Amino acid sequence: MISYVGDVPLFYVAAQKFKVDGIDNKALADEVLASQERMTNDPTIPLYEDTVFDPEPASEGAKLLEIVTAKAAQYGMRVAEQWSQIHQPLESTGLHHHLNGVNVYGFVYYVRVPANAGMLTFEFESGASTTIAPAEKELYIFPAWAKHKVSKNMSGSIRISISGNLSPM
Repeated sequence: MISYVGDVPLFYVAAQKFKVDGIDNKALADEVLASQERMTNDPTIPLYEDTVFDPEPASEGAKLLEIVTAKAAQYGMRVAEQWSQIHQPLESTGLHHHLNGVNVYGFVYYVRVPANAGMLTFEFESGASTTIAPAEKELYIFPAWAKHKVSKNMSGSIRISISGNLSPM
């Protein structure tokens, strides 16, 4: 069965892409790598692949969150939480969504994306899927219910991204 929003099948709903300028991604990557505290120490929980992202004031991370906050406000949303991902070669992110009762949108910003670092794929109940080749300095905002995953990092380098959730103000 295909679900609809008005006359549009849900599998046509896509992520909104923004190019983010004014962020020093090298400095931001260094910030993320300086604190590799995992969200949980239990490898059986999906949050195990995520790391705490709590940037210092006036840092590149704080600048990024200001930009995401401004974008979120355009949708009547606020940044509810954020975290980072540090994917070593051969690591990936399993299929998941960001829906938890209060989140309306999820977001991801790409800090470091070496060649062959993996694809962002949205999968839908209809069996359809949409694949995005992420690039550095790209921010995607997408519906929290959209199930997505990131394929295996086949590069020889670390892939870094910052993700989070947006909820109503």
